[in-house]
Amino acid sequence: MCLAVDDRVQAKCISMASACDCCVQRSHENIDHILSLGEMASEVWHWASVVLGIPFQRVLPRKNRVTSWFQYARKSSIKGILIGLILCLITWCLWNRRCKARMEGVQQNADKFWRSVRYWVRSLAENNVSLWKLKPPDFCIMKEFQIQQQSVCTRPGKIILWVKPPVGWMKLNCDGSCRGNPGNSGGGGIIRDCHGMMKAAFSSYFGNGTNSSAELKAILEGIRLCKWLLYFNVIIESDSRLVIDWLRRGRCTLWEGNSAADFLAREGEMGKNNIYEEQHLLPHFLKGVLRIDRLGLPSFRH
Repeated sequence: MCLAVDDRVQAKCISMASACDCCVQRSHENIDHILSLGEMASEVWHWASVVLGIPFQRVLPRKNRVTSWFQYARKSSIKGILIGLILCLITWCLWNRRCKARMEGVQQNADKFWRSVRYWVRSLAENNVSLWKLKPPDFCIMKEFQIQQQSVCTRPGKIILWVKPPVGWMKLNCDGSCRGNPGNSGGGGIIRDCHGMMKAAFSSYFGNGTNSSAELKAILEGIRLCKWLLYFNVIIESDSRLVIDWLRRGRCTLWEGNSAADFLAREGEMGKNNIYEEQHLLPHFLKGVLRIDRLGLPSFRH
């Protein structure tokens, strides 16, 4: 850490009197004194340690204190990001306080300093706290820093049911997937008969694209596969209302029983290009989905 404290200036053969601005006794100024061992630093680190439940040692050099805090962060119930954040903020605020006292003559007592740290922690953490899985001790820490937990809007789950096609017909379930819009896209689909038995399945990587383009390309890939296998009585199901409107409804229907196609679409999005002609070659998760559909049982989908 290259900070121009008095002892480092003196080490460059620059003659000067050294006196710390944070202590009543005006001790010799060095990096450990300002950021860890001085009166102001010790008091602030003690308060932070009490709030976070971290063992406090008053006489601990800066490097040792930083190391112990980061080691404790990995074991803590609260996310390590909060402990790391406070560690960095206190260090920055201590140096900022020293510079204001030295350059501008502005003094700041420990209570005002701690309020400043709490303000910055709250400002930086409030937008991210909704993403954390909090445990009971974490709420005490949030209360101390007055961090409000944001409510997370989650899409409600749905009970979905795949319906078998009539005798003499095949059903093609297609789905597209896009990581970002636009972004990496892929599609997948599965063909099943009136008994729910798989006849073929595919996953395809489409490269950069949009959600709608991925949905359309997945349907086209599925139709090509049906044509290649000489299946002409085919019911196509997709869960994209926009694509269904584009196809003017025809034999396509808006349907939610698309778990198998959704899994294959995500395989395609990840760059996997596969065609499965036998069920025993399918991934284990997909075999389970097909078994549920074949038995006519509903499944849960987020």
